[in-house]
Amino acid sequence: MREAGDLSQVEFLSEFKDIEHLNIEIDMVHGLDAEDYFAIGHSGCGDYYLMEIGSEDPSVILWNHETGELEEDEEYSSLEEFAGEMLASREITQQILKKKPWWKLF
Repeated sequence: MREAGDLSQVEFLSEFKDIEHLNIEIDMVHGLDAEDYFAIGHSGCGDYYLMEIGSEDPSVILWNHETGELEEDEEYSSLEEFAGEMLASREITQQILKKKPWWKLF
């Protein structure tokens, strides 16, 4: 996971205690079968990035807290793809911020 680069702590957790806490948290979420998934991060808005436990080639998928369902359009085929997408998104955001003061973004 450390090879993923400089990702936000929200998107991709790298400390064991944070990952452990998040997985204890999802065990209490109604509508999410925590026995089938392992949480690796969250969106910062109550949504979780999960990997399916027991899968030979697990994908990363977003669980939406508002609908209580997994988001098929927010699925990444591998941990590497997920990390790459998060890094690309962060790079785009940083490029935008370099061009405008933050208060003009809203």
